[in-house]
Amino acid sequence: MLRSLALVFLGAFSFTALAQDSGTSAANRRYLNQVFETTKFTGDIVFGEKMNDRGNKKEKLKLRVFEPAGDTERRRPLFLLTPGGGFVVTDETWMNEFAEQIAKAGYVVALNMYRLSTDINTPENYLNALAKAVEDQKAALDYLIKDAKNENRFGIDPTAIFIGGHSAGAITSMHTAYLDGDDPLEPKMAELFRKRKLLRDPKTPSPFKGVINLSGLLTNLAIIDRNDAPLLTLHGDGDVVINVDKDQNIFGAIAINAYADIVGTPNELYVIKGALHNDTSLSPICEECIPLIKRFMFNQLQR
Repeated sequence: MLRSLALVFLGAFSFTALAQDSGTSAANRRYLNQVFETTKFTGDIVFGEKMNDRGNKKEKLKLRVFEPAGDTERRRPLFLLTPGGGFVVTDETWMNEFAEQIAKAGYVVALNMYRLSTDINTPENYLNALAKAVEDQKAALDYLIKDAKNENRFGIDPTAIFIGGHSAGAITSMHTAYLDGDDPLEPKMAELFRKRKLLRDPKTPSPFKGVINLSGLLTNLAIIDRNDAPLLTLHGDGDVVINVDKDQNIFGAIAINAYADIVGTPNELYVIKGALHNDTSLSPICEECIPLIKRFMFNQLQR
């Protein structure tokens, strides 16, 4: 069912209301409220090894996973979360605290690294960087799904998968979730992504329960189709890196969700008043962000 565009300016008071359900115990609202005090962390999980044209050498691609400690449930929703960095920098601890808080609600949260690029200063370099990141994110997802269907060391339900990220990670996630062979792509992008087998068969149902876009952008809104997975977007109106609406052919949160609303893709948009570009990835600064994400995922799991 179509969910209309939600443009909300949030303050501390509204955050409190969103974070809680009056009269309902936390234990009965798993995946919405915190129900675990601690998490189990597994790092340095190698999910692939690929040649990177930056440096022309093979790189080991790694995941790190947060799970709720002491959980007896063995089929839990997966949130594949990809940090940003403009496709050119990264850090092995970015968004760990963010992931840990979500895992305390019962989710398995996996953060993936991807091959970096030297720069994204030309359209060709941007497309190459994006293609590498999408390819690596898909490889991480394939690794986790394959494990879930076999050993299932992380206790994942392969039918309940969310994907998302911050900035470059959000851009990557939206392309991973929404790009398919029927999309009207610019010729160079179509050729590159087809060559790398990154375009999903449009007849194949989406594998995702939902997509989370934290301060991301699109350069082609038409990759979003009616039957695509629901989208949650959080973006600060103080962002000077990516405009919250649009800047020439670069489309931010408001433009993305307005288009999704028009084509009929279920979507929610929350513009965080005063928030800067990185704030949506920093839970101590954006106190609204994690409760909104958990509520979105919780609602999708009920469908």
